[in-house]
Amino acid sequence: MTAKTETSGAPRPQNLPRYDVAVMGRGNSAALAALALADSGFSVWAEAAQASPEKPTNPEQPANDQHTPTWQRVLALSPGARRGLEALGVWQRLEAGHAPVADIAVGGPNDRDLPLRFAASSSQTVDGPPVDIVSHIVSVTDLTAAIAASLQACPALTDQA
Repeated sequence: MTAKTETSGAPRPQNLPRYDVAVMGRGNSAALAALALADSGFSVWAEAAQASPEKPTNPEQPANDQHTPTWQRVLALSPGARRGLEALGVWQRLEAGHAPVADIAVGGPNDRDLPLRFAASSSQTVDGPPVDIVSHIVSVTDLTAAIAASLQACPALTDQA
């Protein structure tokens, strides 16, 4: 017994490239997903690879001139996030655009508030040696540029039009 399938009668495109996965979205998360899938051996079409990276802007900041400081959003990335970015070749493309954080202290407005402290010297990975940092501070602009460069260098994504 064979199953009957209905078709819309629309012409079927011929000679179009076929991909295992299509990743929709132009943000960093979609781009990283596309890189990870391509790294795993899938043929990937990624909308993010079609877009030029946009620079984050602050609508409350006046137009930039020589005397106006530039606004930049930053992220604190865990050591695990760094390892993931290294595996995808993104971390290596970050120039001096990151800073390691060895200690974090969080307190409140009152002296009696118990401060919360994270120190790399007292941290340890689940099944490994102590870590030397708690996180890395990375500018979103630099991270986006590094991800875009990795997309352009990825053989599974470069032939897309």
